[in-house]
Amino acid sequence: MMTNNLSLLKNLTNINFLSAFIVALIVLSVSCYGDSTVQAIPKTLDTQIDTLISKTTPDAFTGIMLTDAETGRLLYQKNAHQYFLPASIIKLFTAAAALYRLKPDYKYATAIYVDKDTPLQTLFKGNFYIKFSGDPSLTRENLEVMIKEISVLGIKKITGNIVLDQTIFPVMPYPQGINLDDIQWGFGAPVTSVIINRNSVPITINPDKTLDKPVKVAIAGKDANHFVVKSSVKTVTASQANEQCTFNVTMSDTNKTEVNGCWPINFNEYKRIAIKNPVLFATQIIRDTLKKQNIELNGNIVTGTTPDKQKIIVGHLSKPVNLLIRHMLHFSDNMYANAILKTLGYLDYRKGDFFSGIQSLKRILSKHTDINFQLTRLFDGAGLSNYNKITPYQINQLLYAAYHSKQIKTDFLNAMATPGANGTLQQRMHAIGLKDNLFAKTGSMKGVQTLAGYLKVSDGKTVIFSLMTNNCIDHNDTVKKVEDQLLSIIQSVSY
Repeated sequence: MMTNNLSLLKNLTNINFLSAFIVALIVLSVSCYGDSTVQAIPKTLDTQIDTLISKTTPDAFTGIMLTDAETGRLLYQKNAHQYFLPASIIKLFTAAAALYRLKPDYKYATAIYVDKDTPLQTLFKGNFYIKFSGDPSLTRENLEVMIKEISVLGIKKITGNIVLDQTIFPVMPYPQGINLDDIQWGFGAPVTSVIINRNSVPITINPDKTLDKPVKVAIAGKDANHFVVKSSVKTVTASQANEQCTFNVTMSDTNKTEVNGCWPINFNEYKRIAIKNPVLFATQIIRDTLKKQNIELNGNIVTGTTPDKQKIIVGHLSKPVNLLIRHMLHFSDNMYANAILKTLGYLDYRKGDFFSGIQSLKRILSKHTDINFQLTRLFDGAGLSNYNKITPYQINQLLYAAYHSKQIKTDFLNAMATPGANGTLQQRMHAIGLKDNLFAKTGSMKGVQTLAGYLKVSDGKTVIFSLMTNNCIDHNDTVKKVEDQLLSIIQSVSY
């Protein structure tokens, strides 16, 4: 079991100064994960890190923990037992829990059911039931192919209804503690049973060449006809956009979109906005596809529950979950993370909500790590909630356990982003030689920048690191550069 450094650090205030100094030296040099061999910390490491932080982000709250991946030996710590808002590095916990519980080859199944006694013939006298599984990777094209298969079966007329079964994730499309600003964008889209194109749609934003003139905002792609956009956005200078007004998107329950505020001149943008009503979007796709396939629907498209003793006539399987997790960590996909979290809750407690998902995650990881989850605060699996609180020490505990797990190590490390490859680290760390030596997960929110993972250092060892910065007023790009410099320092030292 891990040495309880937290209790030792807390007790420093209760002993005399000399004893405190001695205990502090011991705490910083003993193993965090069971190897109690006392070894000296490299003399320049702590000095270089402290100097860099004091010069670059002195007013922010910084937490760092470095440990030897093989032995768990503590190499450096700064506020390692203090609580931080983790942002997206919380996805590491979701990934590990999913790999343990679902296994790498788990696939989401979306299926069309009919009553087993109803003949499949040109005139189909009954209902179709489309059971959605909360598959975060399901696309419009996947749904269209499923509907086309009805025509392949020879069915040309349906007398009953098409029932959309969304019972697997029945409530709570958003986690507690999410910013209201976030739910308008694709990264904060509602996590529902019916997920199509990650429940988001692309928009183009094109300012006029003249100040105070209207900005053109439009839905892009083949789904533009399903969304009405009303825009009152005006073109302004860059400084005005940063200081005087904002760009706001509001979508109604009928997926009608209103956009207001301002946008900087000479800055065209392509973004994704959240679809407020995914069921309505699915309904429109189904109707369009039925029409193209010359299938007549006498009934309606409604929501409901798939009865027992039905048979599957059409099905779609997702890619295996290890590849979904790879996408999730590489691109920090919030929809994938929270859908997977809700899936864990459904499988363990038959409740596909955030609370059950978190309970499942804690139960799973408590079996495989030394983390005391009573000392964490987790509210979602993606890092969107402002209520999440965790320490650098706890993150290192997770990374250490995953590194030594024969069950998940390969898939876990392969899922993490690397410099130069597609993902969140694609544009970072080229100049400092970290390509092929770094496997990490980024995290970013307003005032928050985090990074955690594994780094191969100059002497051939692998270092587990957690870098957490909260309460920063600088732009996140500034803090990212500090993270890159920290990793460069950590890699150059011999341990």
